[in-house]
Amino acid sequence: MPRPAEHRRLACPAPVITLLGAHRLLPVNRPFFSWIHLSDIHVGHGDATHIEDQKLVLGALRRDVEVMLASGVPRPDAIFVTGDIAFSGACRTPDEYMRAVRWLTDIARAAGLELGSVFVVPGNHDVQRPADKPVTARTLLRQLRKGEPSLDEVLADSAGLVQLRARQANYLAFAEGFAPACRTDAETPGAQLYWRHTLEMPGGPRLRIIGLNTALLAADESVFKADQGRLWLGTRQLSAVFTEPEVAPNEVAIVLSHHPLRDHWLADETNAARWIRRHAHLHLSGHVHEGTSERAGNGGGTALVSISAGAVHGEKTPHGYPARHGYNFGALVARDGALKVRIWPRMWSDVHKDFRLDVDNVPPNETYAEHDLPRMKAPVGVNAEAPAIQTGSQRDASPEEPRKIRLTVHRAFFLSGGQECFFINATNSSRTREVELTHVWLQLHSQLAVHQADRPLPRRLKPDESWETWIRVDAVPEQFHESLYTLARARLSSGQVFSSEKNDDVPEEGAVPGGPIREI
Repeated sequence: MPRPAEHRRLACPAPVITLLGAHRLLPVNRPFFSWIHLSDIHVGHGDATHIEDQKLVLGALRRDVEVMLASGVPRPDAIFVTGDIAFSGACRTPDEYMRAVRWLTDIARAAGLELGSVFVVPGNHDVQRPADKPVTARTLLRQLRKGEPSLDEVLADSAGLVQLRARQANYLAFAEGFAPACRTDAETPGAQLYWRHTLEMPGGPRLRIIGLNTALLAADESVFKADQGRLWLGTRQLSAVFTEPEVAPNEVAIVLSHHPLRDHWLADETNAARWIRRHAHLHLSGHVHEGTSERAGNGGGTALVSISAGAVHGEKTPHGYPARHGYNFGALVARDGALKVRIWPRMWSDVHKDFRLDVDNVPPNETYAEHDLPRMKAPVGVNAEAPAIQTGSQRDASPEEPRKIRLTVHRAFFLSGGQECFFINATNSSRTREVELTHVWLQLHSQLAVHQADRPLPRRLKPDESWETWIRVDAVPEQFHESLYTLARARLSSGQVFSSEKNDDVPEEGAVPGGPIREI
């Protein structure tokens, strides 16, 4: 039987808990540029109950924007929407985009903006799947997802471009009413599959806002294989947004895309990530339904701040599992001679039915996360601070080590019976605190709970203590077998949610931690 091996700690766990208390505004100067980041609205998804729930949550988010701005968070200069605006590209219900327009208009008004300041890119749910029904369309799509021919060849071909645009025709019609398409200063008139736009910020750096389309080859998984590892960005998009002219030293490049540059959604992820890291400073994405912010770089000097918004309205969760919706505010600020990005993450409270501070994505006793913007210095003589919102409970709280676990997955089999399983291992990585594990599941199209009679939950773990459960390989849809190592989730009694990664360092034989096993 397998046993646990070395684990690595997840850098950005997804949060679901909040702090209470009255907001207090600290008087400071305005940042250079600020925004609201929304993603994965999924207008029109789910059954009748979920559709009505969406109306309530979208209304709560609009009210949260008003509350946050009244509390002193920077008033936004733009709203960034990183895909999955509709649920079916307006094929399941024709009014998906009309409803999205109404809601985004409400959000823009709450933020004091016009629709010309709302920048949009598409996601996989913005693709019209019926466009792939003709045999020629299906054949081309299958070939493109294999990289033969390359996506760049089709983007350069007028007939191929027409076919790609037809798959997102309803989205493109929607995008005509938003930035950059609706702006008089748009570089290219009309809605484009991908785009760039330049903004001049008084007293600050020039901004190059870039919209990349990672959903060009997204497809119906009931007809085609899973998207993960079969989507392509191509080099033509990167060349179009980063050259003629190249990004200047005094220019901040902000990239928007639906899929993140991790988890191998893109077949050309490595090449795309390297070019984006070389030219851009900030990458905003969605799709994974988990809010995170992190700065990653390498020894060669390239780096990138990556921010995932979470889902404005996520998938329906099983009974007993809290809903997980989220979004964030962001700003570019100058401090200590450097440009920095600050993120105020917001997370849905299923208990209170409102959005609150996402405390697991900010440092202790803070209301925002802050990252140095790669390769950028503040303009000479400028040292502006952005607002910091602090709650009464945070001011009175004393620092305390956060609860945390390491979560890994490996594939092995039991010596008795030979049943092959995916093993999910949780280890308490807190140095001094016990943790209580309450839920374990697989985040597939929907949540698949992992239950074993010999591994009942909740389970309390002492520091460094490991616990392991399993699920039979044949109980998991085959399309998820390759990617399952990063799809396990575990929730603590605090509400924190942790994601898994693959454990490659597993001995040939070992014990399964967590107690005796009576049934396999």
